[in-house]
Amino acid sequence: MIINKSDIVASLSDELKSYTSSDIDYSIKKILSLMSKSLYSGERIEIRGFGSHRRADDRQSGRYGHLQSRNPRMGEDRP
Repeated sequence: MIINKSDIVASLSDELKSYTSSDIDYSIKKILSLMSKSLYSGERIEIRGFGSHRRADDRQSGRYGHLQSRNPRMGEDRP
C-alpha cells in the first residue's frame, strides 16, 4: 500500500474536525521539511514506534557500513 501526503492530509482532516485541510497540509509540510533538512545535514532521525532514518550514503560508508539490512518477514538481505 502506497500512502502519499494528500492521503495523510485527507485522513487527518476526517479525524480532526477542528482543523482545516490547509492547516493539516501546512503542518505535514513543515514536519517533512524539518526531517529533510535534518537528513540532508547528516543527522539521524528516530521516531519512537515508527522507525529510525538516515541518509543512504551514511549507511553504506559511515558508522553502520559493515551491517547488512534484512527483511525481517522474508529473511532475505536488502541492499
